[in-house]
Amino acid sequence: MHLIKDNSVTPPLLLQVASGLNELNRPELAVAACREAIRRNADFAQAYYEMGVYSRRCRSSDELVESLARKAIELAPEEAGYRIGLASLLQSQGRSRDAWKLVRYIAHDDLISLRCTCSLEQLASLFEAMQDSARAMLCRRRLEEIRSRGEDCDCQ
Repeated sequence: MHLIKDNSVTPPLLLQVASGLNELNRPELAVAACREAIRRNADFAQAYYEMGVYSRRCRSSDELVESLARKAIELAPEEAGYRIGLASLLQSQGRSRDAWKLVRYIAHDDLISLRCTCSLEQLASLFEAMQDSARAMLCRRRLEEIRSRGEDCDCQ
């Protein structure tokens, strides 16, 4: 907790502290670290997004998690990872159309650069459900490429 209150700790470093606290199974302290990063830099998109991730681990409302992800997207609309993460949440709520609207314009290069097989699997399923076969096929090909190298997802 001392690091969170230390004014010499920069917002990016606070997010590293948050990650460590999360790894120690203290997501509530990770949320506090993100909150402090936002207090110090209100335009720090990654802090909003990560606060949403840790808030979800704390069993906060889906509405709060969604609002934090949307704020991150507002601040950094080019960051595909924020859109993919929020789309995953919306899809889990049965809001596939809303999820698809978030990810349908993700650039081809961003899709083929994804390395998280979990995200690719979710995106492929979403694109298939929305009859977006070209994007679904792109995600499936990328999955095959990753798995053929013996790699797998390392997300939590």
